Amino acid sequence: MKIRISIILFFALLFPISLSAAFNTSFIPSLFPAFASADEEKLVRELEKKKLSSFTFLDASLIASGASPESLDGYRQKYRSLSEKIRRDLPTLGLDAMSRAAKIFELMFKYAMSTYKSEQTTLLEILNEGSFNCVSATLLYNLLAEEYGYETQAVVVPEHVYSQIRIGGNWIDAETTASGGFHPLRKPENAVSNRYYIEDKGKNGQKTFMPAQRLIALLYYNRGTLSHHQGNDQTALGLLFRGLLIFPEHIESQENFLSFLIDWAQKESRAGRSAAALGICDEAERALGAHKDLIPLREYVVFESAEQSAKKGDFAGAVSAIEQYLNSLKNKKPDHVMILRGYLLAWAQQSQQQRSYEKMLDLIKRASKEGLDAQADSMSLFIITEAAKQIAKDEGFEKGCAFYDKQYPKKNESLAVQQNRLYLHGLWINSHVASKKYEEAYLLCRNLQQSYPDNKDMQGLAVWIVQKWADDWAAASKDINYINGMSALYMRHQDPAIANELVNRAIRDINQLQQNKFFERACENLRILISLKLGAENTQLINEMYRVVLNNWGIYHAERAEFAEAIEIGKRARKLFPGDPAINTNLANFYYSAGVEKLNRQQYDAAAKIANEGLTEFPGNAGLLKLRQLIPR
Repeated sequence: MKIRISIILFFALLFPISLSAAFNTSFIPSLFPAFASADEEKLVRELEKKKLSSFTFLDASLIASGASPESLDGYRQKYRSLSEKIRRDLPTLGLDAMSRAAKIFELMFKYAMSTYKSEQTTLLEILNEGSFNCVSATLLYNLLAEEYGYETQAVVVPEHVYSQIRIGGNWIDAETTASGGFHPLRKPENAVSNRYYIEDKGKNGQKTFMPAQRLIALLYYNRGTLSHHQGNDQTALGLLFRGLLIFPEHIESQENFLSFLIDWAQKESRAGRSAAALGICDEAERALGAHKDLIPLREYVVFESAEQSAKKGDFAGAVSAIEQYLNSLKNKKPDHVMILRGYLLAWAQQSQQQRSYEKMLDLIKRASKEGLDAQADSMSLFIITEAAKQIAKDEGFEKGCAFYDKQYPKKNESLAVQQNRLYLHGLWINSHVASKKYEEAYLLCRNLQQSYPDNKDMQGLAVWIVQKWADDWAAASKDINYINGMSALYMRHQDPAIANELVNRAIRDINQLQQNKFFERACENLRILISLKLGAENTQLINEMYRVVLNNWGIYHAERAEFAEAIEIGKRARKLFPGDPAINTNLANFYYSAGVEKLNRQQYDAAAKIANEGLTEFPGNAGLLKLRQLIPR
């Protein structure tokens, strides 16, 4: 008998086939042929009822072995020829029952069986070529023995079968796979030549005794297993079905029957024929009941079908398949919910790309009813954000951002929701700036700053808008017109970002004006800035710049011997910045240089006047005192 096959099904985990429920003998298959012919159905039904009345044991064995009606006579003749050879060599006198049974066993090997082959499962192989396995050899010995009036039975243990023959009041074992197997030893230490030792594997209740005719069930089992090896799924299932009708308790037949159905269902599912695969699951349940191994099979088929639908973009089909399956369950598993939710969100994303926003929102809502985790929350946020971008592109940013805000009100929003909101509004602001709609961009940013006062990105964005605005204003302006415009803007909004940009830009320009010796214009710009009252920090910077400009302006006139102008600028600086050492020193030097210049021209009265005026400003100044001493009286 062949070792049973355990088909492995993959769905999340690998699991082995194991059965405890009995085969449903009232089951009638709908997906594979139950019988090869009407005669075979009649044969199986009689064996099912344990009453073989329309067939001889030999014919039953040959039909179950696969003999066609056309070949049946030929195989009968081969069997009769074998039987005649044994009868001819069997002594008619001098043998007791045990010896005769042993001699039949010996002659069977001599004339019929030459080579053990595990896959040679039927009488046909023995009669054709002499190859055999435990089932076919046991069947043949029981056939021959019963011709001589012996009562026989078969013993089924895990992965093996052997014969027993009644002699007197005892059942004698016959290990039919070995020529020395008649009445084998049970203890290896008692082994002698020509005596076979058999290790009984039928422990823990795993041993079945049955009439020889029932052994035909195992012919079907072996033939079915071989057919499955050869890729003939439906034929294999039909053969196992016949065997199970005869011997429904046979665990290996049940296990392989389920294994073959599972294997077949998997093939259909992988080929995209999920309806056929689910039909096979139903067939298995009708035959074996709601077996635990069918649960992961059905899951495999459903989720494989859903995945194939999803790969084709048919998320509606994927969701429908899973929901129908889950509705049939009493309890949903977490991984079921996760997969369903994933397809709902994928469908929602597809709807978003197709601009079916109501459908998208409905699918996200359906997904949320299944329970959202961080990943699902993130996916929902991404889909809605992408939809808002599409709406902004198609209908304008105002509608796009309003759509987002409706789905995610600002109250109690998460950090991720906030970041995406700012991202969308940032795109809107960029659009305004690109269109040189600086006021709109600025006001939009200002509103966001009021909602998110601690957000550094918004603060930086406001600065950037003002910079772009100022650049455009400066490029389109002449002289200091841009300062006037930005000054008006600051007065309107009182925004530190505008103040800082105005001051920084003005300081750069004022430095350039100084280098070009346009001191008057530089001071005019500074006076405008001072008048705006741009805050303590900016005011200090402006004042310092004003001091520097006046100082440099005075020095510029002094270097050109324009001392009157230098003194005038110095006096203005001293008035604005009293007590400044540098200004005082420079102004005193301007008086001194102006007096020396008049003295050198012998304009003594003018020199004295300058010296006295300087000493009035700076009493006790050593330079001016020395100058006055040098002036002739």
